[in-house]
Amino acid sequence: MPEMLRSRSTGDRDGFLSYDLLGLTVAFDRIYRVPMAELWACLTEPDRMAGWLGPVEEIELRVGGRIVFCLHPQNGAWLRGEILALEDGRKLEFTWTVPAHGQAPDFSGSVLALGLEPAPGGSRLLFRHRGVPEPRVLDILAASHLRLDQLPTASGARAVVDRQRFLALRELYARDFSFGKETV
Repeated sequence: MPEMLRSRSTGDRDGFLSYDLLGLTVAFDRIYRVPMAELWACLTEPDRMAGWLGPVEEIELRVGGRIVFCLHPQNGAWLRGEILALEDGRKLEFTWTVPAHGQAPDFSGSVLALGLEPAPGGSRLLFRHRGVPEPRVLDILAASHLRLDQLPTASGARAVVDRQRFLALRELYARDFSFGKETV
């Protein structure tokens, strides 16, 4: 069983970390007051994905299919991945590769797993980003937190990257988990 570290925060930070054979996992468990089918659409339909992840260039919903979207239009951060697991309406898992851009180094070798299950009054999203290198943990915690706050998304919505909120969350998670303050 992986060791889990939950944020020591009593505030609105709900991200947590676990350690296993792949290394660090950034995790969130969130309940959304929408049916699973609606939340699944936000995870798999390009027009809905754009509202929390960024503009989608391609998604082939099949194991082995490609997924390509722009995480950060301002600095050209594009994710290119391969779908590893797919259970219609319940699970989407893909590799996470973001080539070097601007000042950021290449980020590859991790896997994002998104799982859905019923919850009282709605749906539970299980977000697991496995294999995150330690120098990127705070960035992934803060960015994932912000993106998950934008769910569920309406068709035609566009993801908002609030740099000030990102930096504030990053600092708070650094304190919660006693990580250094260096930015990668």
